[in-house]
Amino acid sequence: MKMKQEMNRYARKVKGKLTTIFAPEPLETLARHSKFIQRSSSKLTGKDFVELMTTEMIEEPAVSLEGLCDLLVDLNPHAEMTPQALHQRINAYAVTYLQEVLQLALRQQLEPICDRLPLGSLTSFGRVLLEDSTQCRLHAKLADAFKGSGGSASPSAVKIDLIYDVMHHSLLEMSLSDGTAADQGRALAIVPHLRQDDLVLRDLGYLRLESLRQIEAQDAWYLSRLSKGVDVSLEADAQAPALVLVEHFQRYYPDESVIDLSVFIGHELRRLKPSMRGGYFLSGNWPRRAP
Repeated sequence: MKMKQEMNRYARKVKGKLTTIFAPEPLETLARHSKFIQRSSSKLTGKDFVELMTTEMIEEPAVSLEGLCDLLVDLNPHAEMTPQALHQRINAYAVTYLQEVLQLALRQQLEPICDRLPLGSLTSFGRVLLEDSTQCRLHAKLADAFKGSGGSASPSAVKIDLIYDVMHHSLLEMSLSDGTAADQGRALAIVPHLRQDDLVLRDLGYLRLESLRQIEAQDAWYLSRLSKGVDVSLEADAQAPALVLVEHFQRYYPDESVIDLSVFIGHELRRLKPSMRGGYFLSGNWPRRAP
């Protein structure tokens, strides 16, 4: 009962937020642009469908098609539909429409943040690509499609992975996978999107040396924390000893807060010619630049 009350309060908060983010007019424009709504006589509006597929389902995530039709009538009495008709509307056009709505939401939320960046700080790059993921618990009935951790957590969960172009406010890719999937499994997914002089920003969960090799092969750049399990050397020789980084910095750069240092990483990548297209940050106060 307490969980139900918490979900109801959460649903009301989300509904209130939705009305401040989306005005009906932009949603209708997107609905027609995506061909989700094609007839001028359609009684189902873009705003109705977004609310039906998001906030209206929060309180009852396992709602049936009949239940969705009842919710739709509550939203818009003129949009009465049969379950079969609503099922037909949940199609590829609906997916495209909701993806465009998500992109609009991301832009409205991220644009003010990006506007606060120092002028000219990103002009050296063609694009800045952010990749990150989040998880969402699902109803247990979806466990066959999206596996969760189980135990005290839900047996069903979905991981949502996004690749977003910050400078142009464009959603390049959205991927859905099991909630148990590791970010590292998506390390190479960004490669087909890359152009020369792109900058890739990802957290440590995506660090995989082969993905760094391929980013460099595209003449793009990357910025990442450095994993403790990755060897770092000043020489390309695969037999060269790995640096003890903190000791090396304390010995040769005792008064520096920022260190720009060419290095070779990993046994395989040591054989590559340095290209200075990668950046790594150590935890603590020892950021540095690396090939």
